[in-house]
Amino acid sequence: MLSKQLLRSSARLTALIAVCAPALAQTAVWSPLRPVRAVSAEGATLSIEDSGAIVASGANTDDDVYTLELESDLSLVSGLKLDVELGAHADGAGPGRSRGGNFVLAEIEIRAGAREAKKLGRAQVSFSTASFEQTGYSIAGAHDGVVTTGWAIFPQVGKPHTAILELASDVRGETGTRWHVTLRFGYGQQHTFERFRLSATDSARPLRLTSESDAWSGMQARINQAIDRGVDYLIATQELDGSWRHVVGEYRNGQTALSLYALLKSGVSAKSPTVRRALDFLRCKLPSETYSAGVQSLAIAALGTDTDEALIQSIADGLLAWQ
Repeated sequence: MLSKQLLRSSARLTALIAVCAPALAQTAVWSPLRPVRAVSAEGATLSIEDSGAIVASGANTDDDVYTLELESDLSLVSGLKLDVELGAHADGAGPGRSRGGNFVLAEIEIRAGAREAKKLGRAQVSFSTASFEQTGYSIAGAHDGVVTTGWAIFPQVGKPHTAILELASDVRGETGTRWHVTLRFGYGQQHTFERFRLSATDSARPLRLTSESDAWSGMQARINQAIDRGVDYLIATQELDGSWRHVVGEYRNGQTALSLYALLKSGVSAKSPTVRRALDFLRCKLPSETYSAGVQSLAIAALGTDTDEALIQSIADGLLAWQ
């Protein structure tokens, strides 16, 4: 059956991507970012060590914001590494300053540019991995612009942790680069860093933690979160006639089919009003472009029923005629 063949091809492609993606990540070479200035908004003392580590002591308030100014001799930076290390925690826990040793990094905000630049631009994080992620508190939550999410590491306290932040685009500077990094801690109960450091790399993307299996411990939760956000967006942007027209109007069949396919593969029921409206649109309007025809066939086949087999065959016949 044609629909089953399409689904098998899709499954093989998904499996191939899953197998090959980790192999693309190479071990990066890291250079310390040199702290020039470190300030706590709530009065903690942030001391800069010769090694480049920053150590918090003194005032230990519920929440805090660390503001850092740093420099690098690298003329190109593709990503940053955040190492949260064990300090002189009172009960031997750490690496956070809370009683149990945990921390919650709510947001990391990065501005960067050439060393001689008068104004620094925002540096976006496109992907991140961490040595461990507490359930519900992945490293992705530390750069999503939402202060109520964040990165935490319980129950893996009493040991150092690392996060790698892949930048969406390179930061460049002929004589080096300059960085302004803000670390926001808003969970309360003193969930801040005690000792930490930042490093930079000019290694090629993708940048991933490759030596610790724990780096994948929170991956499924992050995937689920991203899927849920995508589903919510698609449902909210569907047109009244059941279609989607995100950018290019003449590809409404293709955009609608791709949106429908994403919803079905994300677990949205075929009986949901959103899916039914999309199907009604696609059943009433045949595609007129090869892209739209291909995606429309894939979307309808994803239903896994024989109801629209004749429609799929008709679209396939059209594709063969256009070849």
